[in-house]
Amino acid sequence: YSVMVELELHSLLVQLLLSLLLVTATIWSVALYDIHRSEQSELRAAENNMVYQAQAFAENARANIKRINEIALDLRTHWVNNPNAFSALIQQRQEHTADITFQVAVIGADGYMLFSNLSRSSERVYLGDREHFQVHLQAEPGLGLRSVVSREDGPAGLSTVRRPGDGGFCCSPD
Repeated sequence: YSVMVELELHSLLVQLLLSLLLVTATIWSVALYDIHRSEQSELRAAENNMVYQAQAFAENARANIKRINEIALDLRTHWVNNPNAFSALIQQRQEHTADITFQVAVIGADGYMLFSNLSRSSERVYLGDREHFQVHLQAEPGLGLRSVVSREDGPAGLSTVRRPGDGGFCCSPD
């Protein structure tokens, strides 16, 4: 009789262990599935967030480029009509557009800088070899955009160049 009881206990123990193993495997399967589903959901949310941020950045950049173009058009007219008051006018424009930092340089058709609101050097600076200047020598008048790195202090920026129809100079807010 004791052998029979021992066999039944052994059988019961095996069934209990198998049941425990099955429950554990089920719990792990559900947990891994939930982790995978959660990860996919987070990736989708991050991707959507990135798309929305890219759209907002593009709209902001487009609006800022439009503003800089309008400033360049206005400044171009003032340079031609009254170059002596140009520095004060640029300072006034920068005060009205405090959310955008820009440099204004006027480059002659020969490639030499005629004016810069940052530089008061008595030495003539040649900018005619810069890509954003060269492109406008052959291009139709209009707004040109180029990424540039400053020769003086090294920061990268966006150069907007607007050339008048007569090819006389470039006005380059950076």
